[in-house]
Amino acid sequence: MKQTWPLAFGFAVIVFSGVGAAAYTRPPPGRILTVKSSETDSHLQQVRISIVGSGQMLISWITKDKNIPSLVEYGKTPGLYDSSASGESTSHRFFFYTSGNIHHVEIGPLDANTTYYYRYYDILLLAGDLSYTDSQQPLWDSFALLVQPQASRRPWMVTQGNHEVESLFPIFRIRPFAAYNARWRMPFEQSSSTSNLFYSFDVAGGEAHVLMLGSYTEYGFKSQQYKWLKADLAKLDRTKKPWLLEIVHAPWHNTNDAHQREGEGMRKNVEKLLFDAKVGIVFAGHVHAYERFVSLV
Repeated sequence: MKQTWPLAFGFAVIVFSGVGAAAYTRPPPGRILTVKSSETDSHLQQVRISIVGSGQMLISWITKDKNIPSLVEYGKTPGLYDSSASGESTSHRFFFYTSGNIHHVEIGPLDANTTYYYRYYDILLLAGDLSYTDSQQPLWDSFALLVQPQASRRPWMVTQGNHEVESLFPIFRIRPFAAYNARWRMPFEQSSSTSNLFYSFDVAGGEAHVLMLGSYTEYGFKSQQYKWLKADLAKLDRTKKPWLLEIVHAPWHNTNDAHQREGEGMRKNVEKLLFDAKVGIVFAGHVHAYERFVSLV
């Protein structure tokens, strides 16, 4: 006896034929497969896309961190994301299970027959000492090759550290940041800075303003960095930019034995500006140990 079973798939109908087919016996269920993520709480996972109307797409993902904004940047050219959209996030509970933060962002209107590239708000802030070249120039190439898989997939925003200083001997500086400035060009001009060694930028849909300061360039009251920082802070509207972050290499407060008081000169000149501006978070490097401070004021 011949039987046929139509299977609708998309808009096509595929017909399977069989002759003398025996009765089908369903196999027993297999073991439950549990997959756990080893990524950090801020890492975006379980990304998926769905159609939500003519010319609109919905991008969804999950983060363990509840504070990651629901923001997607997109455009028609890789690396050029000239459009952005914000969405909403939610979570759910079932007895002892609590989900991560579930983000949904609708983008569009999108042009037909066009490839779009998109990214979420996920960047790396690096507080100096990128490659530890110490003037050994080939190490810049080795470092860049090693980090390429990561640095090509999310924005890396950096400032300089002491190991980026170019010198013949520890006391003779040739061109202090020639390789750094040539290789790691940051958006200093867009923030009205005069140097690649200090700049600022906005993220999270403009709600966060990030200050990238230079520990190894002039920071006195009459310096270009100080004048720029004062002007940059004066322009901020904190009702629109509630988050203000600072990144610097040499810490201004440090209880570790290493590098004690190396950032003291900059602290004396610059800290009050940031304190008065109500900077929310400061990230520093230099000391190879972890500690954090909370203001009691």
